[in-house]
Parts: sequence; C-alpha cells; structure tokens
Amino acid sequence: MKNINILYFALLCMIGLWSCNCNDTNNSGLYIADIEEALSNIEDVKLSDYATDINYYTLETADSCLLGIFSKISFTDDMIFIGSTDRMKTIHQFTRDGKFIKNVGIRGRGKGEYLAIRSIIPLTDMNAIMVEGGPKAVIYSLEDGNAIKDIYFDQLRQEDGTLLNNPNNKNSHSVYNIEYDGKGTFYILTYNNKSGCQNLIATDTSLVVKNIIKLRSGEKSISESYTQRGGVIKSPPMAITGISYMYEDKINFFHGMNDTLYVIEDNKPVPKLAIDYGYYCKDLYNVTAEDIWVKIRLESDNIIFMEARMPLSNKQEATSLGTAHIMYDKANDKTRLLKFTEDLRGGAFLNDLDGGLPFWPIHIHNNKMYMACDAGKFIELSQKYNSPKMKEVAAKITEDSNPVLIEVILK
Repeated sequence: MKNINILYFALLCMIGLWSCNCNDTNNSGLYIADIEEALSNIEDVKLSDYATDINYYTLETADSCLLGIFSKISFTDDMIFIGSTDRMKTIHQFTRDGKFIKNVGIRGRGKGEYLAIRSIIPLTDMNAIMVEGGPKAVIYSLEDGNAIKDIYFDQLRQEDGTLLNNPNNKNSHSVYNIEYDGKGTFYILTYNNKSGCQNLIATDTSLVVKNIIKLRSGEKSISESYTQRGGVIKSPPMAITGISYMYEDKINFFHGMNDTLYVIEDNKPVPKLAIDYGYYCKDLYNVTAEDIWVKIRLESDNIIFMEARMPLSNKQEATSLGTAHIMYDKANDKTRLLKFTEDLRGGAFLNDLDGGLPFWPIHIHNNKMYMACDAGKFIELSQKYNSPKMKEVAAKITEDSNPVLIEVILK
C-alpha cells in the first residue's frame, strides 16, 4: 500500500498480525478491503445474503414530472426528490409510494435558481431541501417550492467576518461535497487544486465557520504532476479529492490520497477502512494500465460499496468506461467483486429474492437500498426474468412511463 506514513503502516502491520491469529479484522476497529482478494475470487453475490425483500414502485407519469435519466435522488422518511438531466430543469417531489406532489426550484443563473445538481440535501428540520452544485446552493421551501436563500460558497468566513478564501485567489479551495447532520450543521469538503490541501469545514446557513478539520496538508499538487507529464486535467479525480457522506449521524470521508476511509470523531479523522491493493498497488504520480482506482460510494450496516477503475487485465468485469463494482462485507471481513451483467451494464447482486433483475444501489436511506430502471428496459426485463412482482408492475406501465424505482430491504 502506497502513500501512508510510517506510523500508519506500522498500525496496519500490527492489525494484520493480530488478525492472522484471531481471523477477525473487525474487532481491531479498522476494516481492510483486500482488492487482490476480490479480483482473484469473482463469484455471484446473492441479494438474500444481505436483504430480506425487494419491491418495485411506479413513479407517477405526467407532463409536469417527466424524469428521463436520473441525475440525483434523495429521500426522507416520507418523500422522494429526483433531479433529471435530459427533460426538465427542476427537482421533482414524490411521495414514497410514487405519487407526484410538485416541482421544486429551477435551474438557471438568477437569484433563487441552482446552477447544477451535485446533490439534493433534505433539510427535514427546516421543512426544506438544499440543491447545490458549482459555486452556490439554494434552499427551497417544501411548503410552496419557492427559494428561501441563496448560499455562495465564496462567502465562507471566520467569526470576525474575514473571508476564508479570497474569491480572486486562484489558490482558494473548491467545494467537492456537502453533507448535512440534520441539526443545523453543514459539512463542506474542499480541495485546493494548487496545493492538494483538503479540509472539512463545519458551518451553517450563515456561512460562518464553526470548525475546520484538516484532512490533508498538500505537499504536492496532483494536478501539476499530471500536467508536467504532458497530461491535461481540468480537476483532480474524485479518488484524489475524496468524497464525504453521513452514516450513523457521523461524517465519513474517503481519503483517496492514502486509500483510506475516515470517520470524524471529536473533530479528528479516525481511520475506518483501508484499501489494500496488493499486487495492484497504485502510485498516484505514475498511473499504469494495471493500476486500480477505488472510490467509496455508499455504506450500510453490513456493506461498504465501492466503484473501481479496473486494470486492462480485468476488463471483462468492467463497464465500457472501465469501472467495476466492489463491496466490502463488514461482518465477514470479505471483499467481493460483483459479476458484470449486460442487463445493468455493470456489476450487480444476483437477485435471488424474487428472481428479478440484478441490483446495484444508487442510494441508501435507513435500512433500504434503491435503484432505478428505465420503463422500456423494465418491461423488456420483466419478460426475461421470472418475477411475479416485475410482471405485475410491467403490466401497468408503458415505454413512455417514468422509470421504475426498485427498493431492497436490508437485513
């Protein structure tokens, strides 16, 4: 494993020796995802190993809520919020059983309009949602769908009013992820394209900084390294810049620079999962065709979901873009590569719950995982798979219907 300091390496060695004796890495408090193990033992991964049931929901189809391709999706206990990219420039609000309620917000450059959809964040304590992307975010009321507040990230400031970043300074940090703890605090993941520094900034809607958690002190710019080698890079890959998410009311951060997933405890990053590449050991500064890039995507009580750029020698399990799906089983300390399926054009769980189409989650809320399927594709697959639930739903829709939402209930 590359790019880890001596102390951390020693810690991993101690854990490795301990786990050899006890065969239970989880008790050490640090998970280790063995990528070499996953690629050498490719097998069907059954949904029934991790879930108890699967359901299919139709999303109401009307002129005011034509979804097209799913851009982003988010959930509360009662509602679904979906942003689509190819038909309408708004956020569609549905009930959990698929009934359309209203459209919220609009895409544009004016006041009260969002520039892009990087994430849709429910603010249940405010009866609102935040749509963020690019240099700003907009908070919309769920009472009427109107804008409440525009938030410009270049206005992040200290308590004395001093701007955290000078908007005219090219070395200022860019925003890569935003999470909300449900209690008034936003966590903003930033990255400095020049220095490689990474911070997690705690703030609220006032943009006054509550706390800055330093995740990485950049010693070398990855962007500059690629440019110096003759490459062209507009922004660092997500594997480098990192990704954050909330799990069990705590902020988690995947640190691509040293292949580590951290959980923030007492305002400090604590290692939670380490990616062990084994034979496929990568060097961010000298990437080869046989290297693997891994990104943490989602987490449930039993699984950490990952996406990986596969080496040329393992393209058979990858998409046309060269990516594959990997999961880490927390309870059994096992890393598994999911078999590629043409039906989803990617790696997926074998659906042995009802004999329906394969499954790979795009979102997790509470103890449920979700995936969407185009209506025409769903009708086609309902004829291929012997699932009574699929056939029942397919009989109620047409190829022009909104996508079908698939829900898997976890153990």
